[in-house]
Amino acid sequence: MRIVLLFVLWPFLAAAEWRAGAGHPVQTPHLPKPARVFLPENWTASQAWPAIFFYPWTGGQPDVAMMRAHTGGRDFIIVGMPPRDDAPFTYTPEAVSIEQLALREVRDKLAAEVRLDAGRVFVAGFSKGGWLAALLLAHEPGLAGGCVLGGGWVHRQHAVPRKFRAAAYVYVGCGRLDGNFAPSLRASREFAELGARVTFDPWPETAHALPKGGIAAGLSQWLALIARGAAVRDDAARWAEEDWKRVTALADPLAQWDEVRRFGTRPFTRMLGVEWSGRVESKLAELLRLPAVAAEAALDRELAAIHDREIQDMNAKTLEIVGPRYEELARRAPGSPTGRLAQHHADLIKSLWATVPGGKR
Repeated sequence: MRIVLLFVLWPFLAAAEWRAGAGHPVQTPHLPKPARVFLPENWTASQAWPAIFFYPWTGGQPDVAMMRAHTGGRDFIIVGMPPRDDAPFTYTPEAVSIEQLALREVRDKLAAEVRLDAGRVFVAGFSKGGWLAALLLAHEPGLAGGCVLGGGWVHRQHAVPRKFRAAAYVYVGCGRLDGNFAPSLRASREFAELGARVTFDPWPETAHALPKGGIAAGLSQWLALIARGAAVRDDAARWAEEDWKRVTALADPLAQWDEVRRFGTRPFTRMLGVEWSGRVESKLAELLRLPAVAAEAALDRELAAIHDREIQDMNAKTLEIVGPRYEELARRAPGSPTGRLAQHHADLIKSLWATVPGGKR
């Protein structure tokens, strides 16, 4: 009788190991080693919870810390998925397939044990994990969206990317000085064409890393909106008022113009609607009446046009075309922010050629 009673109670005893604000290892057949699972601090078993499956960088281990820092430890179940190896990202159809199987296994297990909402699963990753997250977003059905961080879009894929059948939300974040900037920009365009609502967030003065301090403010805002929707409106309004004071107090008109543009793309600004978009447009129009700002804006449009050409197909022939265009723009505007960015992209292309036997010098 005692054995039978223990058998009946076992599922409830296993479930009792889970608790809010704590981590737990999870193993399924297609995982190379256990995933790490974090339950949010406000978790209860009385409701279903959205989840973020996070894929690590080259040499990284199952990680919940990066997403936990951006969610404040609340609102999302976070799953740190283990890497299959420590090598840099290598794309194969088989690699995508096995990650799809592993994701489904962990999703279904957590749906049964901790009320994971299978209809609100997001994938995320940084660097190597960002490339993988983008591939999963393109091919795994039923995802609600995801975060591609320091990764990008694979130009040639094993199957036609799937269009999103329901509302899907994608955040693409990348350092403005990251070598993956162009593939990240391409990812933002591709996911928009597939039907996602995309937030593209280039992090200024940042290379292949998160912004200084390890927090991308736009990502935190995006996750808050995903989790709580209109309930964050008061927080968004307070942030907007405070940040607007900071931005409009900048003494350098070029710096102010750049920051006002960035302010206008923030998730909180966009959710606040026409009042704030109107303020942004009015301020930009005012700044563009200054000759120095108007000249920089014209250079910025040229740089954006070169980016658009680069990400069309991202092959060697394209690099032969855009490399000289970046160099020419840099020569014409050597002391400007846009000219320095153009030189940075020209140097990136030169470094790519240096890795190709017999490549251009």
